[in-house]
Amino acid sequence: MREKITNNLWWLLPVALSGILYLNSLKGGFFWDDRGVILENPAVKSWGSSLSTFRPGYWLTEHPGSKGQYRPLRNLTFTFDYSLWSNRPAGYHFTNYLLNLAAVGLICLAARELFLSETAALFSGLVFAFHPMHAETVNFIKNRSDILCLILLLASLYAFMKGRKGVSLAAYIAALFAKELAVAYPFVLLFLAGREGKGSVFKRTLPYFIPAAGLLALKLLYLKVPAGLAEANPLLAGAGPLRLVASTLTQYFYLLFFPFKLELDRRLDLLSGPASPAFLFFALFWAAVAWVLYKRRPAGAGVYLFSAAWIFLFLGPVSNLVPLAARPVAEQRLYVPSAGVAFLLGGFLAALYGGLGAYRKYAGAALAALLLFFGYMIMARNALWADEIRFWAQALRENPGRAYDNLAAGLMRAGAYSEAEKVYLQLLRRFPGNSSIYANLGVLAQAKGDVKGAIGYFTEASRLEPGSAELRMNLGSMYLLSGDRAKARALYLEAAALNPRSPGVYTNLGVLAAGEGKARQAAEYFRKAVDLDPDQIEARLNLANAYMALGLRREAEEQRREAQARLAGGAEAPKYNPSVVFKK
Repeated sequence: MREKITNNLWWLLPVALSGILYLNSLKGGFFWDDRGVILENPAVKSWGSSLSTFRPGYWLTEHPGSKGQYRPLRNLTFTFDYSLWSNRPAGYHFTNYLLNLAAVGLICLAARELFLSETAALFSGLVFAFHPMHAETVNFIKNRSDILCLILLLASLYAFMKGRKGVSLAAYIAALFAKELAVAYPFVLLFLAGREGKGSVFKRTLPYFIPAAGLLALKLLYLKVPAGLAEANPLLAGAGPLRLVASTLTQYFYLLFFPFKLELDRRLDLLSGPASPAFLFFALFWAAVAWVLYKRRPAGAGVYLFSAAWIFLFLGPVSNLVPLAARPVAEQRLYVPSAGVAFLLGGFLAALYGGLGAYRKYAGAALAALLLFFGYMIMARNALWADEIRFWAQALRENPGRAYDNLAAGLMRAGAYSEAEKVYLQLLRRFPGNSSIYANLGVLAQAKGDVKGAIGYFTEASRLEPGSAELRMNLGSMYLLSGDRAKARALYLEAAALNPRSPGVYTNLGVLAAGEGKARQAAEYFRKAVDLDPDQIEARLNLANAYMALGLRREAEEQRREAQARLAGGAEAPKYNPSVVFKK
């Protein structure tokens, strides 16, 4: 047994150390976009609904995150988690934890095949396992798409090198369903030509371009990307495309190779010009790498070229060629490109270590110290994801900006309404045209019982964002509470036209019918809402009341028990809006 472990340390050690580093990530909760993409997303709460997200239309109109994405495989894994853990976040974090370990193991496996060296595989695995930039990807549950994409790309790469064409192509197609970034992979594969012969590789990579072209056509022609990303951002609008891309690539380069400063909500630092020290260093570094590979032709030069191509080609789609208005730069986007860094540095360190002779122990001690430092950074970052208020307070210390919005949302969820309102009013003075600020102020007014104030805020939010079904529903609820049933009905029907699969729409229509004494119609609406989202607690409780009014006591008790079970499983009851229930 000891001999088996020793012979497999080249992959066991990186995986085991990564497992230790991310143990405290299991204490994290649902953060940021996790709430909308998972907790409040009915599409991930049943297998049938989850499978329906392979339908492109979902990503155009129904997806609660950025429109124009296409990541149905990620949704399937969320449904798997939901079937096991309901709304308990630890289970979702555990899945991310296991997937990250799988990625580390596959990095080692692919590196051994690339370099034909277990030492290079060991170093590649350690570089990847200890890269601090991965903390955001592993802790931010919705970023599972990046982990899934990398796992499938590495599986495809390994199968490709082993000559298993069908397995490799199938893994690649699955990667396309995990994240659109995978479209760059066929171009990366071409760089194996330096190792295996140009003709054979060009011929063997041709089948990969066909599904990649299909996904690109879907994005451009049906999902209307980049048109769907035309969100206003003054920083991006004034930068110019060349400056924007150069600034993004330079910043990502530093984060990949010098990851000593982490930020939870990072801003894009624009270069002052071509003579900027950061850009000059970036250009000189890669010019030196290119010179060594071309002039010196070290052993395995083709693999180093492949590794460099991996970095740049997977950074390309996130380099603001198409401006990413919401978050121009983000640490989560480095998870897939960092595999190229792991290969590049792993091969280099293995070659260097082999030539050090008597100095190996000193080099080993220096590497261990660096890994300990990076390990501390990762574990400290993991701990932040366990406390939402502390998380956003830290984000504001690192980068005062839109983290104020997220801090206010956290305060609101914690019931600190006055503190949240102060933050939102400050934000409103800075961003007077932001619909989400008006919407959140409306929710706060609602929570305090100020129906008139809530109507004003929701009306302005709806004016700024006329395509939002949720804002129509909130505004309709306020008119219902104010006694204007006709106005409420009109707004609910507008919301239903904007998003006919929204459980909130049917919950509100049911509330309206209940208030008019139409028990059977109310039950039908509430039933529809529960079918779309099993965790719609307000709809379940109202459905129970409607069943009681219809004399269906057994069915009513069944709904109440189910509501209690789901609340125990982590589902959230209506917090800001008092439920308007059917009264017999």
